[in-house]
Amino acid sequence: MRADVLVWQVDLDRLAAARPTAPLLAADERERAGRFATERLRTRFTAARAALRDGLGQILGVPPDALRFSAGPHGKPRLVPTPSIPAVEFNVAHSEGLAIFACSVSGPVGVDVERVWPIADLGHVAHLYFSASEQAALMASAPHARLAAFYRCWTRKEAFVKASGVGLRFPLDRFDVTFGADEPPTLTLHDAPLAAAAWRLEALPVARGYEAAIACRSTAAVISTADLVQAA
Repeated sequence: MRADVLVWQVDLDRLAAARPTAPLLAADERERAGRFATERLRTRFTAARAALRDGLGQILGVPPDALRFSAGPHGKPRLVPTPSIPAVEFNVAHSEGLAIFACSVSGPVGVDVERVWPIADLGHVAHLYFSASEQAALMASAPHARLAAFYRCWTRKEAFVKASGVGLRFPLDRFDVTFGADEPPTLTLHDAPLAAAAWRLEALPVARGYEAAIACRSTAAVISTADLVQAA
């Protein structure tokens, strides 16, 4: 793995149509898939788990079905290391049929992707989940650009809390991210201003109609993308 953080994207519907994905999964993953309410959700979950195993297997040079996973103290999935499998960090996000994966050898990593759908009361939703300064910046943006700005903010916040390992237990109003169309993503932690300097936020290139972001605890990390899992 030449990069510190490697990112790959997969069209889950295309992957599921191209080849069987269930055989790569462990018994507990197949059981989880069976609990989804619809066939489409079951198929996408199965394809996402297969794409995660396939990508990590290629990066680590091991068979995909040799990988074992566990949950951290706050439920974040992690890879179980063995003498032949190093303890790398990874994260997964998916929205509709698009999934994004990240593998890091330089510390915690989090990703998020969201399909951009209209939101009826944007200001109210921002009031529930954004900090005061983020709400002000959002409502100061041009009305025609406000929806995209909202999703840039949301994905960057979500990527950070996922990377932190505590998820939504991290109070969303206790940190700020920048999300202007022409400004680089940055992070400010209200209760630990100096600690924010250790984190890096980036927007991820993604298909039209989506927004995506990555957070990693290494400002010098080299983030690269790769076409690891063929979906056709």
